[in-house]
Amino acid sequence: MDLYSFHRQTTRRRALLLVQQGMFLATRRKEDFIFSLYYMRTFFAEVWYLPGEDRLGMVRGFKSVKQLDPFLDDINLEELLK
Repeated sequence: MDLYSFHRQTTRRRALLLVQQGMFLATRRKEDFIFSLYYMRTFFAEVWYLPGEDRLGMVRGFKSVKQLDPFLDDINLEELLK
């Protein structure tokens, strides 16, 4: 799946695709959110979850390596190169 096709899906469907097809990389917390990072071969995706409300805030895909910065201390990029 490419990034364009991913973004055409509903938020719930994008989250399901990440669980089914993505490689989980890391989780981080900030304020009221839990952010989970996934690798989808041609792009990365981030899930914004609000545990206090038990709901998805947002699911977005991206290609920019700069957007990985908040996660870099927590992920092993060597796993992606295998």
